[in-house]
Amino acid sequence: MTAHFPNICMNNCRKLQLGYVDLYLIHWPFSLPQEETKFPIDKEKVLPIDYKSVWEAMEECQALGLAKSIGVSNFSCKKLDQLLSTARIPPAVNQVSWFTVIELGSLLKLK
Repeated sequence: MTAHFPNICMNNCRKLQLGYVDLYLIHWPFSLPQEETKFPIDKEKVLPIDYKSVWEAMEECQALGLAKSIGVSNFSCKKLDQLLSTARIPPAVNQVSWFTVIELGSLLKLK
């Protein structure tokens, strides 16, 4: 699957009639079966992802000029550390939702 990322990004750009996207994100630090579209997500349907391979493919999209920046969304500090341990290009952003009832202190302190 990761070998197809640059082609997927290129096709998405073409559909949007763009030469590139400003920011390409890994939206969730997990995967779901392609046919799974129902929310809330059943925990037994959640699949792990290979951060190293996925991020390398994202880095390739940026190197090819298909994305100006690459980043992640909804990653915990632990998952960010896993990603950063092998990344050549660090994520430009970790987009997270911030609710007053959810503690994000460790993410806010991360530098």
